[in-house]
Amino acid sequence: MQYLSSLLEICDDIKSFSSDSGDEEIFLYI
Repeated sequence: MQYLSSLLEICDDIKSFSSDSGDEEIFLYI
């Protein structure tokens, strides 16, 4: 479960890093 929460945290960082563009790219990395 810790792995999953870490993954979500990383996704949050990516979203905040590129909030305007790159939403599609985020899902590609998952």
